[in-house]
Amino acid sequence: MCQLAIAQQQENATLPYTVLCRLASVDLKGFAGLTNQEIRLTVKSKTPGVQPSDIRLHIESATSRIPIPVNSDGTFSLPISQELLRENPMIVANQPKGTMELKVSITLKGTCSDGLAELTDNRQRYNSIFFLEDLRTRLTKTDLGDVPMSNVVSRTVVAVRLIPQRDAGKATVVIESSSGRAVVPKQRDGAFFLMHDPSLAKENPWVLMATNHNWKVETELQDQAEQRPAPISASAAQAEAGRSAKR
Repeated sequence: MCQLAIAQQQENATLPYTVLCRLASVDLKGFAGLTNQEIRLTVKSKTPGVQPSDIRLHIESATSRIPIPVNSDGTFSLPISQELLRENPMIVANQPKGTMELKVSITLKGTCSDGLAELTDNRQRYNSIFFLEDLRTRLTKTDLGDVPMSNVVSRTVVAVRLIPQRDAGKATVVIESSSGRAVVPKQRDGAFFLMHDPSLAKENPWVLMATNHNWKVETELQDQAEQRPAPISASAAQAEAGRSAKR
């Protein structure tokens, strides 16, 4: 009976409706080059053993309790209405306060106006590959009220995968910077993975990518704390190239 009383007094995790609504309603398609965006809301518990299927969410409206279904992977959709925005009720979880994590990911798709490579000499400028870096910079200045967008985006870096679609075995990527030619290592899947390097962006060197490999470019923003294993920047590639030359 004592344990039950303590559990009943424990405060549930809550979040104001308007805060989450701002995140779920972010529209970035006005930025040049972007053609599509997808916003993904994911919730999980930091408590060991608590699975997404154990989590229940609802909107505590003045007129009714509105359930928010949570999928098996923790993703969910937020119902958006002007009435709820005016009321700004709490979104309530069936988990204790301080144990919940909310992740909002925005997938952006677009085109690079400069194309993938210049047909005449099979190369393009470094900054044209990392065109989303400019978007990342502008996102830090986006005002979403209570949402600290600048804090979130400032922890991210732009990552690029250069994927040859034809004759992949012979494909190479070389960065011609002032410090020399840097051969970018090929990943196990045949792609070439680069993290944005501010020093190279300042120089904006040529990047050699032979067009006969029919390149595909995938660009994304990554949280620095959750980068994929063994990311390599161009500066790291230079160091690796130097080590290889000595062997």
